[in-house]
Amino acid sequence: MIAKQLRAAHDVRQLGSFHYLATDLDGTLLDPSGAVTAATVAALGRAKGAGMRTAIATARPLRLVTPLLSDELREVLDALIVTNGAAIYDAAGGELLHEDALSVAHAATVMASVRELWPEAVFGWETGRDFWSEAAFLDRVRAGGILRDPDPQRLAVLPGAPVHQLVFVVPGIEPASCVERAAEALGAVVSVTESHGGVVELSAPRITKGDAVSNWILARNSAHSISDAITFGDGHNDLSMLLSAGAGVAMGNAASDIQERARFVTSSNRDDGVAAFVESYLEFIAAEGVR
Repeated sequence: MIAKQLRAAHDVRQLGSFHYLATDLDGTLLDPSGAVTAATVAALGRAKGAGMRTAIATARPLRLVTPLLSDELREVLDALIVTNGAAIYDAAGGELLHEDALSVAHAATVMASVRELWPEAVFGWETGRDFWSEAAFLDRVRAGGILRDPDPQRLAVLPGAPVHQLVFVVPGIEPASCVERAAEALGAVVSVTESHGGVVELSAPRITKGDAVSNWILARNSAHSISDAITFGDGHNDLSMLLSAGAGVAMGNAASDIQERARFVTSSNRDDGVAAFVESYLEFIAAEGVR
């Protein structure tokens, strides 16, 4: 399936020009059990051995990414793009390379605007290393279904420092159902996303995974752009990097509209879809002699 898609590509020589690889985590690099398989780590290692720079681009904050990084996986990654692109870290040493935060005043204004739409909304916020929240948000997490880790020792009414991301929950309403309305009302002042973590996510304006991948690439080489990258994803918050990359690859477990819009489609995360595409791609460009 993948080899056929690669052969059908209009510009075979362009396929040999990809020097970067960025992949989503949940539903993409992680299998359904929440692990990165040995086959996937090996494929990323082969991509890096072929001269590609590699990154994770995830909605998770750094502290919810690092427990998933085995020594073997960390060795084949160059960067960790986290919190939907709000921060970029060096994969080896954890050094912060870039961040885009909401100021305290901006965050407070956004929270007030959300409550004009949904008065019962409850909030948490990512500071970069820690998660703070209202007490009511902690109660919602204890009820289940939210991928965040509030702490009774880190409760507040409003942020006291700049934040990488605000998240909110409206009791009784699915987060995906809030995204369109929130984007219409707030799209000029924040980026609005939802990534199956049980919350609506609000980041600094124009912060997306696609923007972050572009920033990472430009910082490494000003002559390169995201058009020199292969990206992988399964969710709507991945579309910014799937559509702007030279080769956007949708997972086989992605929704049909995401698969239809991506340039390529691989197998599901249950079947090591990232590894399957990487292996097929490296075999193809070797056979074609375009790298």
